[in-house]
Amino acid sequence: MKNILYFLLMLAISGAALATPQKPDILLYNNLELSLYTSWIPPSPLETYYYQNKIEYPFTAHSTGNYRGHVAVWKIYDSEFYLSEIQVRGVKYKPQAFNVKSTNPSSPKDNDVFADWFSGIIECFIKKKSHSDDALYYFHIRQGVIIEMQIITRQEYKRLSNASEKDILRGISLASLTSFSSLLRT
Repeated sequence: MKNILYFLLMLAISGAALATPQKPDILLYNNLELSLYTSWIPPSPLETYYYQNKIEYPFTAHSTGNYRGHVAVWKIYDSEFYLSEIQVRGVKYKPQAFNVKSTNPSSPKDNDVFADWFSGIIECFIKKKSHSDDALYYFHIRQGVIIEMQIITRQEYKRLSNASEKDILRGISLASLTSFSSLLRT
C-alpha cells in the first residue's frame, strides 16, 4: 500500500512538472463559478461522453493550453450534473449542436443536458481575493447524480498535507488524497 501511494504521488509530481496547465472547464454551483480541473488525467467529463459512446471527437486543439479544443460549462441543479454550454474559440454553443444527449432524457433545464453518462470524481477550485481563502471542491458523481461533495480550504489542506503516513492509511478520504495533485498546481 505504501509503495502504491508513493508511486501515485510521484506520477502526479512528474505529470504536473511537464504539462502545460489546461484551460479549465467551468462549473456553476450555488452562485459560484468554479474552475473544473481537466488534464490528460482526469479528462473533461465531455471527453468521456465521446469516448464511452464511441463517437468521433468533434474538437481540435487550440493550443498547448487547451488541447481539448473546447471549454465546457457545467451546472448542478438539485444534486444533478448538467452540461449547459460548449465554448469553442470564444463562440458559445448548446450541447445539442455537438449531438450531446442524455441517455435517459429527463426534464431538461434551460436546454441543458443531464450528464447521466458521467460517473467519477471531479475536482474544482475557486480562487478568492484572499489567497488564504482558496478552496478545493470535490464532487463524487454517479450517473449524473452528486452522491457526495467535499470542500477543502487551503488551511485544511495544509493540515492534511502535514498528516503522517499512519494518519493517511487510517482513513483520510479519497478526496483528501487526490488533493495532493492540487498542491502541485498551487
